[in-house]
Amino acid sequence: MGNQFKQLLITALLVLGLAAPASADMMGVYADIPLSHSLNGTQSDGSTIESDGAPSGYMLGLTLPFFMGLGYEAYNTGIKDDLISDIQLETKMYNLFLDIPFPMLNLVVGVGAGKHNITCTGCEGAFNEGNASQTFVNLGWPVVLGLFDVHLGYHMVKGKIAYSADTSQEIDTQGTVTSLGVKFGF
Repeated sequence: MGNQFKQLLITALLVLGLAAPASADMMGVYADIPLSHSLNGTQSDGSTIESDGAPSGYMLGLTLPFFMGLGYEAYNTGIKDDLISDIQLETKMYNLFLDIPFPMLNLVVGVGAGKHNITCTGCEGAFNEGNASQTFVNLGWPVVLGLFDVHLGYHMVKGKIAYSADTSQEIDTQGTVTSLGVKFGF
């Protein structure tokens, strides 16, 4: 009897939620943290690059009227390397996105452009700063009367960084980033 009641309650909530009109905020503020960064790029010699641990940084966004939004993100991701212990991929991007509210779900789709840079102790000047771009999707679930939204993000990032000494030698910095965040609408 307990499981039947739970199923009925969940079904009723879904039906009521899907039948409810979509509510759109005039403006909203986003704040996210990157949870993981899976690098699947390669170096010029064909060897792959791998991330070393979770990235650190932030992703911010502002939804403007008419469902458009602007964002900025900056995070560092460790790179596994046998010779250098503190090598990091630094990512900085500006984003443009569309915030599409649905009943019980908020969908954000966007694009971004910015820079990738490799930093480490003792390798200053060894790499040129490279261009990076991304497409991303956030799926959010409204909570607290729709004032807040908790969302998951998936970013598909592309970029290349050239060695300073030989610009024909490049590191492909493509990968995927997952994020978790909140939005406050007003």
